[in-house]
Amino acid sequence: MRERLLYGAPSFGLALLFVPILVYLPRFYSDVVGIPVSWIGLAFVGGRVLDAVSDPVVGMLSDRGQSPKGRRRPWIAWGCLPLALFSAMIYVPPPGLTPASVMGWAAVAIVGWFLAFTAVNVPYRALGPELTDDYDERTTLFSIREGLLVVGTLFAAVGPGVVGFALGLQDDDPADERTRYMVYVAVAAPVLLATCWACTRGVSERFAVASGPDHISGSWAQVRQALNNRPFAVLLTAFVVIAIGSGIPAVLITYFVTYVLHSDAVPIYLLAYFGVGLACVPVWIRISRTKGKKPTWLAAMTVNAGFFAGVAFVGEGQELAYGLLVAGSGIGGVAVLALPYSMQADVIDHDELITGQRREGLYGGLWSIAEKTAAAMGVGVSMFALELAGYVPNVEQTPFVIDVLRGLYVGVPVVCTAAGFFVALRYPLDREAYAELADKLAARRAQ
Repeated sequence: MRERLLYGAPSFGLALLFVPILVYLPRFYSDVVGIPVSWIGLAFVGGRVLDAVSDPVVGMLSDRGQSPKGRRRPWIAWGCLPLALFSAMIYVPPPGLTPASVMGWAAVAIVGWFLAFTAVNVPYRALGPELTDDYDERTTLFSIREGLLVVGTLFAAVGPGVVGFALGLQDDDPADERTRYMVYVAVAAPVLLATCWACTRGVSERFAVASGPDHISGSWAQVRQALNNRPFAVLLTAFVVIAIGSGIPAVLITYFVTYVLHSDAVPIYLLAYFGVGLACVPVWIRISRTKGKKPTWLAAMTVNAGFFAGVAFVGEGQELAYGLLVAGSGIGGVAVLALPYSMQADVIDHDELITGQRREGLYGGLWSIAEKTAAAMGVGVSMFALELAGYVPNVEQTPFVIDVLRGLYVGVPVVCTAAGFFVALRYPLDREAYAELADKLAARRAQ
């Protein structure tokens, strides 16, 4: 359990910095700093385009690492330093800059942040699949990791509000809003450093030497080979389709709660969603041990999207109904996140059986770029759609803008989850198939 918690700790630190960037800072930059929402969407998309190159490259480089400290841990230990620096740049844009200057500052900060995040996150997530070969233990390990991500998300959800309350800051004062995020990142960035360093000191790597070629040639052939791994292709496709939709509520919740519900209780709703999801993790682990990962994942999707679809009928003043639907959606929320990572570890073993190589970094890099690109697509399309619909900051929105906001916030995620459900039905690695694969792999390793 100690090693599980130490491995999961960086998820907590990463969430502290990542979640407000998605949830709070788009509106902070549009309504306080004064950057157009379309430009915010463009900056996020640009960062993800860079990830299309950096994620798989960092993954393959970590696979081939030769450091005495291992293949993954040096990336985590050193990459967290620039990540903390670029986080400070995003959270604390200098006051008094011209509109063009502040957009340039934000562009550098966002691009740098994405690159630094890749340097930490891809090797960190590649470390997990190699820690255990056990089919069910992987579900426990990744549920703990994603559970700590949720705990970090809860802290991130209430953190800026707690800072504002403790310092007596006003929500409608631009200077106070800047102070809020400056103090928040001054606390969150050191926590990131501490959790990353605790992981690198407390977790050992099972495969501490490079696997496969020690040069870059043949990289694209390796990418194509990974994408031809059928279980991985099915799993990745289902996950990406779901991720396209699931990133939208994280960005638009502040807009929906403010302009549709006319409420300021965003942290409470996030606590309800993730708090219920975290409490239900042990139940989903137990179901997975009995029914298998694929049926459990499908069930979690159904619960998650089924409750959230009801939000489409919620309007002004119906805060209790909204809160109950969000909490009900949270029942399956964490399981929808955690189970694909446990399944990903299984398909990496399938790759080893075919190729004889341990390529967690390659698969983690491909997974990361697909996940982040899908989320950026959702964010970018949402921001552009809001601006085209006529969104104007800090005023009562027109009925058309409200309808567009409702469709983006509720309709797109539900449709994407339904589509991902039908793709996931084709995933072939159940418990019996994996047991056969594991026996063959053990025999090969013994030889």
